[in-house]
Amino acid sequence: MLRHIPSNLPDDYEFSPEKAQSIISAMLSEFRESDDFTDPTDAAEGWRPIIDEAKKNLAINAKDRVLKIPRERSKGPLTPKILREIVVPHEIGVHMMRSLVAEQFDVEPLRTGLPNYGNSEEALGVVFEQMMKGEYETDEKSIEYYLIAGLSYFDGKTPADTFQILSRLKILDGLPEGASNIPLGLKRSMRSETFATNQRIFRGTDELPLFKDLAYSNYVKIW
Repeated sequence: MLRHIPSNLPDDYEFSPEKAQSIISAMLSEFRESDDFTDPTDAAEGWRPIIDEAKKNLAINAKDRVLKIPRERSKGPLTPKILREIVVPHEIGVHMMRSLVAEQFDVEPLRTGLPNYGNSEEALGVVFEQMMKGEYETDEKSIEYYLIAGLSYFDGKTPADTFQILSRLKILDGLPEGASNIPLGLKRSMRSETFATNQRIFRGTDELPLFKDLAYSNYVKIW
């Protein structure tokens, strides 16, 4: 799919909406002809890019099977970099793919999206963008989730183990510079925060709860 983006152009080359539409159209044509979406549903059939005179941002309309390209994009014209790092992984790879897979398996409510699905898909889209860029942004709470999940899943640590490890790390991180003693208030607050985080990660059965909170991106929750 990425091969349709001209490789001889600089990353900041500005495509006209019509040229961007032509490139995306070629991508979707290749997608429709792939072996991934065939009978009985032909889920990829009918999807097309259109130029929207009113929209200010890229958008997917699953009901009408269109990817909307704004005539005047608020964040600037589409470029090879935007097509490669946003359109393909985010708009096509998340929003369009969710609709395609739902239709292929005859789950009509998921084809157009369940109520309040926006935050989860936008967050996942940003994760995919970051994968394409090779640059990852996270927040401090996400690091704690990764730490607890990793210690439990890969090192076999119990909830009690991860509580002790994380609470001590948080206490050390919160110590004022040059402090020789741990303030009692700091110890209590860090252990309380750790308990809540630890409980959230381990809540549930089997291994799924360990990973459900890892899907955070730019403070937007997927789960």
